[in-house]
Amino acid sequence: PDRALYVPVTTGRPEPPIGSAVGYAFLSRSEPADVDVLVDSLAAGARSRVGGVKAVKSAVESAAALDYSIVVDPDGEEVTTIAAPIYDIGNYHGRVYAVVAISAPSVRFDAQREHIVRRIIEVSRLGSRYLEAKGTRG
Repeated sequence: PDRALYVPVTTGRPEPPIGSAVGYAFLSRSEPADVDVLVDSLAAGARSRVGGVKAVKSAVESAAALDYSIVVDPDGEEVTTIAAPIYDIGNYHGRVYAVVAISAPSVRFDAQREHIVRRIIEVSRLGSRYLEAKGTRG
């Protein structure tokens, strides 16, 4: 880069699954009733921070339809995260086994958004195929 880049991101902090790209990707194959229970378990302040129950359900449905989720940090750190699920082939066939995600300063992310989306989905599908191949070998 032509200049130093500083992004004030707090690492290692616990994040609830509601309100994050990783959380929405994890929830993308969950039963609607399970999502309802999770949203209901949040404090009222946390629910309003993410736009309420309808906004959460919409984000989870969008993640399921697109096979990825994008969230711009709601705390104003101007960091965008994209997350895509890796699917289980074992006992929970079709459920989300893991999530691969990448975060970047929003200004950099927006410049290459389509490319990053394609690549992160590609990586998540490679992960799913790996699990499938490993599972068929015993």
